[in-house]
Amino acid sequence: MKPAAAPISAGRPGQLVYLGGTVPAEGTSTPVILFRHLQKAAEAGWRVRIVGPASTAADQFPGFEFVPLPARRPWWPPTSRRMDSLLARLRVVLAASVLRKELGAEPAALLCVLPDYPELPRLLAERLARGAGLPLTVIMHDEPESWVRTEDERLAVDRRCRRLLAAASRVWFVSAELRARYSDDPPAHWEVLPPVSDDRPPPAPSAPAGERLRLVHAGKIFPAYLPGFRSIAKACARAGHRFEIVADDEPGLSALAAESEGALGLRPRFKHNHDLLAHLAAEAHALLVFYPRDGTPWARTSFPSRLVEYVRLGLPVLIVAPAGSSVHTWAKARDWCLLAEPDDEAAIDRLLASLRDPRVLARAREQAAASGFAPAEIHRRFLAGLLPSRPLAP
Repeated sequence: MKPAAAPISAGRPGQLVYLGGTVPAEGTSTPVILFRHLQKAAEAGWRVRIVGPASTAADQFPGFEFVPLPARRPWWPPTSRRMDSLLARLRVVLAASVLRKELGAEPAALLCVLPDYPELPRLLAERLARGAGLPLTVIMHDEPESWVRTEDERLAVDRRCRRLLAAASRVWFVSAELRARYSDDPPAHWEVLPPVSDDRPPPAPSAPAGERLRLVHAGKIFPAYLPGFRSIAKACARAGHRFEIVADDEPGLSALAAESEGALGLRPRFKHNHDLLAHLAAEAHALLVFYPRDGTPWARTSFPSRLVEYVRLGLPVLIVAPAGSSVHTWAKARDWCLLAEPDDEAAIDRLLASLRDPRVLARAREQAAASGFAPAEIHRRFLAGLLPSRPLAP
């Protein structure tokens, strides 16, 4: 039997073990945020190991070690898709035992993210945290139960999510609203940490001046966005601007562009975030953060990682989101000068017209520069939180 892992100390960071189906990678949203944090951990001396499905290509992780999830042994019970079933719980116990031996005696800290699928890796993280006493950090960007179809599934996912949060030594919520969703009186080690941007210097804005300004939205598109995008495209046409969306071609998006009579243009998604930022700096006059009022239940508590990227470019950022949503509350608290709700067409018209006012543009740039999303500080807090001491000083 291998000896238990030694405790982790600030002077001896051992192995940081990420367990998840979300693949850390360049790109957008949770994968790139996770990738950046793991990179910084490796630079700080942690031995970064990624535990995921065996189908994951190990060569995706240069500089990190890949450990496939333990394969089912012939004497194990059959697998079950019901993650709360006795068979599934027994498989977690057996797989966690195998994985614990794989990790060995080197000090280890665990990391997982929410939402994340398949669920087995994070169930293993919970088991190791409870059974082996390993410190567990959870990064939470959305409500996992928002992504399931039935009420029974929602209740089951919520129950498993709460068990994971209870086992964690540190939980980083993307917003105060998301944290409040799980507790009216959160413990001290449940803290808010915004998404982290690329820490390389951003490209300087260089879009050519002209009569027709270009407003750009970049990011994942959901069907519920389309009615709002139609309204914004029409508002841009009235203001003499052009609206561009950088995204994969979702159903209905091409048709929306075709009916806009040139007011809306489409651009394929960039593989790497720095290429996207270079495009925005060269082509955009203003950037858009958008959440619709209906059809996206996660929007109330989520905080858009693209806003954290946008503000570093020094371009005006229009925030169009429902009152009470996390990003609207954040912007209103800062008296954001380019803020509107998605169904307030008159306010959106005024904001678009104001993009030609030098005073508004100067204020928008000042607000972006003062937004406070410093990547070095976000990484510092994340790395300090991997150690099991709590609470963490801000």
